[in-house]
Amino acid sequence: MVNRTIKKRLAQSLILFLVMAVPALVSAASSPVHIFVSILPQKFFVERIAGDLAEVDVMAGPGQSPETYEPSPRQLSRLSSADIYFSIGVPFEKVWMPRIHVMNEHLIIVDTSKNAHALFSSREVEDPHIWVSPPAAIRIAEEMMETMVMVDPENTETYRQNYEHLVMDLERLDQEIRKILDGWLGKGKFLVMHPAWGYFAKTYGLTQIAIEKEGKAPTPRYLQKLIKRAREYKIQVVFIQQQHSGQLAMVVAKAIGARVEKIDPLAESYIENMRHVAEVLAESFK
Repeated sequence: MVNRTIKKRLAQSLILFLVMAVPALVSAASSPVHIFVSILPQKFFVERIAGDLAEVDVMAGPGQSPETYEPSPRQLSRLSSADIYFSIGVPFEKVWMPRIHVMNEHLIIVDTSKNAHALFSSREVEDPHIWVSPPAAIRIAEEMMETMVMVDPENTETYRQNYEHLVMDLERLDQEIRKILDGWLGKGKFLVMHPAWGYFAKTYGLTQIAIEKEGKAPTPRYLQKLIKRAREYKIQVVFIQQQHSGQLAMVVAKAIGARVEKIDPLAESYIENMRHVAEVLAESFK
C-alpha cells in the first residue's frame, strides 16, 4: 500500500513537472532572435526579412546622429543578451563595438557594409552611408538574411522568401529612381551640408557637392570656392538633414540665392524615403 502511494505521488510529480517544463521549452524554442542594428534603415531591412521571428533594437533612433551617438544604459543592458549585431560602418561603432563585444562574448557581430562596398571601385572619403544606394542595400540585406539562416536554420525558408520579396521591391525602387532621374546622368549636381549622398550620386550618375569637407567645417577659402562653384552651376537648393545643424547651410543658401530643404539618409521607411529623395533632387535640377 505504501509503495503504491509513493509511486502515485512520483507519477503526479512527474506529470506536474512536464506540464510546467514543456511550455517553457516550447517558448524558448520559438522565442524571436534578438537583433541589434546601428541605424533605422537597417531595422527596416531586418524586419522585412525576419518579420515576427526577430526582435529588433536600434542604437541611433530618430533625430540621433550615428556619428556622435552613445548607447543608453538600457541599450547596453539589452545588448548583453542579444544574439546578433549588424554593424554598418558608422562612426560610433569604432568606439563601441569592441566594448560591446566584451560585454557579450557570444554576440555575433556582422559588418553588413563590406559586400556592399564591393559594388564600387573606390570608397567615398569619410562617407559610411553605403545604404543610400539601393543596389548596395540589396547586398546589405543578403548579408543579414544569411546570418539569420545561420543562427535560426529552422526558419530558413521564411527568411529566404522574405528576402526575395525585399529584393524585388529594392530592384523596383532602383528602376523607379533611374526613371525619375532620367536625363540628369552626368549633369545633375546638388549641394549638401553633410556629405551623406556620395553612394547615391555614384549609383545614379550625379555629382554631390558638400559644404563640409571630409566631415569637418570648411575653411573660409574653401567656402568661397564652393559658393563660386554653386553659382556657376546655378544651384537652387542646399540640402540638409535633421541630425546636423543647418546654420552654415543657410548662410551659403543666402549667398547663392538658394533655398534650404531637408532630406534624410536615416529614415526608417527606406523605400518611400529614397523615392522621395530622388523626386526632390530631380525637381532641384530643373
